Amino acid sequence: MDNPDQGNLKKGVWLYLLAYLFFTCGFALIKHTESHASVLLIVFFRNLVGFLFTIPWMIQHGKPSLKVTRPWLVLFRSSVGLVSMLLIFLSLQKVDLVDTSVLMNTAPLFMPFIIWLWLRKRIEHRLWIPIIVGFIGVLFVLQPTSDIFNVGSLYGLGAGLLSAVIALAVRISSKSEEMHTLLFYYFLIGFLLFLPFNIMSWENPASFTVFLELVAIGLFSACGQWAQFKALSCAKASHLTPFTYSGILYAGILQWMFWGDVPNFWGWVGIILTCGSGLLVLYFTTMRPPKSHAGTPSEIDK
Repeated sequence: MDNPDQGNLKKGVWLYLLAYLFFTCGFALIKHTESHASVLLIVFFRNLVGFLFTIPWMIQHGKPSLKVTRPWLVLFRSSVGLVSMLLIFLSLQKVDLVDTSVLMNTAPLFMPFIIWLWLRKRIEHRLWIPIIVGFIGVLFVLQPTSDIFNVGSLYGLGAGLLSAVIALAVRISSKSEEMHTLLFYYFLIGFLLFLPFNIMSWENPASFTVFLELVAIGLFSACGQWAQFKALSCAKASHLTPFTYSGILYAGILQWMFWGDVPNFWGWVGIILTCGSGLLVLYFTTMRPPKSHAGTPSEIDK
């Protein structure tokens, strides 16, 4: 007889892989659309479509789903998420899809520092080597030249840093809030925040095709959020987080298909070092803690 827990884990993994396929397709479409629409317009449509996408969830769960226990944490998560999203969009304008995906996925390397600052938990000694190797991998991805301080790369690293903050905020807030409620307020706050800017500088989509692309960006994002939410209802975040690196594989395939570009040898070395180190950090932070801290669950393993 099949183990139900094992079946749920497999389902969660497939849903997580699907979520990051949606996310990466959305990023590729953003990179394609950037020359035809402003970042403000792309962000506006993404949040509008995402907000409309969550309404059926809210109707299904009724008025109680509108209540939040810690509104400040929901507002913080939404605000940081919007800034991270902007950084990703800005990075895609200056850095290719694969490099942006790698930089976004530096979140596990930043996570021990975020936990130290937020929860005052010391960084374990065994984490330092993979963290250092991971950032060396980032240098290989960026391949230092005279333009090493390309602002697009800094945007991508900033998104990776904020992704670690968001992950911790979501894991803490998920103890008291429903995931569909968090997503509803995330998209609602984003829509309301960017609405005035778009009213003041409104630009019609350049064509009906561009309009459809903007809607598709929102749908990819919303579907990715849905698949991720469903995956997390099937398995622990600690079991699924390593599969976020599938986004780099998807990015490589899409970049080759649509732009005919692939990373060079040193680029692949950087990707392997960064992803491998990130996986080691995730492994060390989710495995059983030392005896002196037995019984204290890791914040990653929620």
